Amino acid sequence: MSDLLLELLSEEMPASLIEESAISIERILFNNFKKNSLISNRHNFYYGPKRLTFIFYNLRSEKEEIFIKGPNIKASETAVNGFAKSQNTSIEKLDVQKTNKGDYYIYKKKVSTLDTVDSLKKILELNLIKIPWKKSMRWGKSSLKWIRPLKNILCLYGTNKIDINISSLLSHNYTIVGNLLNEKNFLIKSFKEYEEILKKNNVIFDQNERKKIILKEIERIIHNVDLIFTSNQKLLNEVVNLVENPNVFIAQFDKKYLKLPKEVLTTSMIKNQKYFPLHNKNNSLSNYFLIVSNLKPSDKGKKIIHGNQRVIEARLEDASFFWTKDNNSNFRNKSSELERVIFHNKLGSMQDKILRLKKIAKFFENSFKLDDIESKNLETAINISKNDLVSELVREFPSLQGTMGFYYALNSGFNDVVCNAVKDHYKPYGPMDFCPATKISKILALIDKLDTLVGFFLIDLNPTSSKDPYALRRAGLGIIRILIEGEFSINFNKFIEQSCQEYEKSSISYDKNLETYNKKILNFISERFENLLKYQNLEKFIIYNSLILNKNNFDIFNIYQKCNIIFDFINTVNGELFLKSFKRVLNILENENNLEDKIDEKNFKNDLLQSEFELELFETFNNNFIQKNLNFNALISSLVSLSEPINIFFEKVQINDKNILLKINRLCLLSYIKKYVVQEIDFTKIIKGKEL
Repeated sequence: MSDLLLELLSEEMPASLIEESAISIERILFNNFKKNSLISNRHNFYYGPKRLTFIFYNLRSEKEEIFIKGPNIKASETAVNGFAKSQNTSIEKLDVQKTNKGDYYIYKKKVSTLDTVDSLKKILELNLIKIPWKKSMRWGKSSLKWIRPLKNILCLYGTNKIDINISSLLSHNYTIVGNLLNEKNFLIKSFKEYEEILKKNNVIFDQNERKKIILKEIERIIHNVDLIFTSNQKLLNEVVNLVENPNVFIAQFDKKYLKLPKEVLTTSMIKNQKYFPLHNKNNSLSNYFLIVSNLKPSDKGKKIIHGNQRVIEARLEDASFFWTKDNNSNFRNKSSELERVIFHNKLGSMQDKILRLKKIAKFFENSFKLDDIESKNLETAINISKNDLVSELVREFPSLQGTMGFYYALNSGFNDVVCNAVKDHYKPYGPMDFCPATKISKILALIDKLDTLVGFFLIDLNPTSSKDPYALRRAGLGIIRILIEGEFSINFNKFIEQSCQEYEKSSISYDKNLETYNKKILNFISERFENLLKYQNLEKFIIYNSLILNKNNFDIFNIYQKCNIIFDFINTVNGELFLKSFKRVLNILENENNLEDKIDEKNFKNDLLQSEFELELFETFNNNFIQKNLNFNALISSLVSLSEPINIFFEKVQINDKNILLKINRLCLLSYIKKYVVQEIDFTKIIKGKEL
């Protein structure tokens, strides 16, 4: 049994990218081993700040022998001798294989350990230089791109080193342990020895073990204090990749800083310093926090705690100064300052953006069904929505834009509706984030995202297949979710058109006519909507593609409602019965396509109905549908009334009557029903989708 051990040792890597990189390399290795008929009993991978380690247990060739193809049997004796010699054998030991292109000499060779090593060498050398890093760099004279400078490659198969060359960096049979000033090489003969040596040198290479140690230490500390630790998985995963030998300490900052907004405190601790904040029993933020260090000092961490307390208090002192300064300024009017803040050099300033938002909001007041108070609140929220961008605290903590606007607006005397709109108008930040909670905040978020989306499309900076630097896909999905959750039924075509016109009035230069951009933006939103439905439920995606949509009125909320109505209907017993009966209608009309020019609802004559069963079908259809002006919901609910009459019609009425007039009339009746039923939704696609 021979295991493959591969360790890629580099300088310290960005913690947030390590896990994804390790998974990517593991997939590349596994897929290429499989492609080359190499199998293992099991495999695993480990990652830390400097090491990416991969172990494949009992890695071996799936085939016991391989066939090496040689020359055609009609080839010259010299060519055949040359092939035999290259395989260290004689012509007598060659076999002949018959193929469609003729008969060829082949050599049956048993797969040896050397063959497996050669195969591994080729796979590793070919693929390790092609790893798709999110961020990479080059160093020295090497052409290799790596996440951070690669220092050592440990590559063992069994107990022997595999000699690989990655852009002039050669593999070794040792690992390196220690810091830059005190590095030692340790010879490795097996994965077990690798584990023991690293453990002995206080390197815990298993990320899961490091996580367990951190959580166990936190639990021990929390047990001795009257505080609550709230798990933050994203931070925990990042901290796990910052340390090789985790040690946890509790520290505190001066209580006077608790007067600052909690978001300022948590951002300083979590984002800047990678600390874990602790809460009081009443869930309020305390002045205590947890530090995870890579060192285990002899003084029980006193110097580490003191140093970190000084760092966080320095940050919070700056934040406190900015907070006081911002609150002493006039938050209500920042228009002159916002004129100097560039939204984009081709799209104007933030003040230009605010003016556009106000005009778009005014245009759609009726669609949003706003009363006078709501209209005033919306206008006020738009006016101050970007004011915090010129505040000192947001310059220091850019991720707090919107949040700080909420606090400044509150301190400036604005009502809760306006303050919450300012706070939430950047939401949702991603597919898992919540949409804004209130009506005004939803509208502000909606028009803000639309203005951004339209602007970047107009200057041809729309997303490509691989890049989306302005997060327009996220903005598009946010628009769709807000329209659905806010139950805003609006003509999205006009929404886009109005936004484009506001840019046109601002003298924004663009290359194509507005109609072209309108279509591009609408197609983009439509694709995002399809992706959302596909993510929620594949059946809803099929339903969406079955709807007969008005291209001049793309009403997202209305369409989403229709998808839900149909989805709920077809997943009931009555819905399934209707689909089965309607499928019979579709099948017979498809089979009679030779009479297509004659089968039309216009040719249907009710005086040719003879059987009571066809009369019953027509009367049900006429009374329940034709004579009523049904909305979409009522139409779908009424479809079940057709199921039984259709089934009885097929069982009791001979459609293929000798009298051609009766036959055509019966088919015209079915065509009449089909055309009415599919006027808003093509059930053919749904039936086919159900059958998949």
